[in-house]
Amino acid sequence: MKAVAYTSPGAAGFRSKRFVSNPGSLTRPRSSKRLPPLCGLFVPSDSFGGISPEKKAALALERLFTFCAVRGIMAQLEGSGRGALASYDAKGYSDLENAIPDLNSMDCDKWIAKLMKKNKMMALRVMEVRAEYCKEDFEWDMCKSVAVKNIKTTNLKVMRESMAESYVVENPKSD
Repeated sequence: MKAVAYTSPGAAGFRSKRFVSNPGSLTRPRSSKRLPPLCGLFVPSDSFGGISPEKKAALALERLFTFCAVRGIMAQLEGSGRGALASYDAKGYSDLENAIPDLNSMDCDKWIAKLMKKNKMMALRVMEVRAEYCKEDFEWDMCKSVAVKNIKTTNLKVMRESMAESYVVENPKSD
């Protein structure tokens, strides 16, 4: 069978030639490659102080991992889950407990540096635990699926509420 060329409107009104092996079919030939999505969201660079949304999320996760590490270490220090076998480190526990309020308002790296000056062993332990938690224990796939599910559920709820408000018919008052 002979390949036949035909012209079709292309982008911006230009005509392009396509070759098809079946002259009776004017459909676009199938490609084995998957095409990229046609839409993409442009987020202005000044939206988050000049950093990308992914970097902003990474910073929030870094704070979360640091907080999880601190709470886990504090639980270990007070003997949670191990009964009388745990050794209680009052100074380490106190240093972490006093440092926690600063974690909410401070950059994690600065927070660790401040803790390092106060209690080097606790700071090293926090760094080790948060790195390990991020690498081995955090459920990345679950985090993504929960976020996607929550957004889908919330969007649906808000759209339903909006539609319900749109179709409310007021009863005319009868005198």
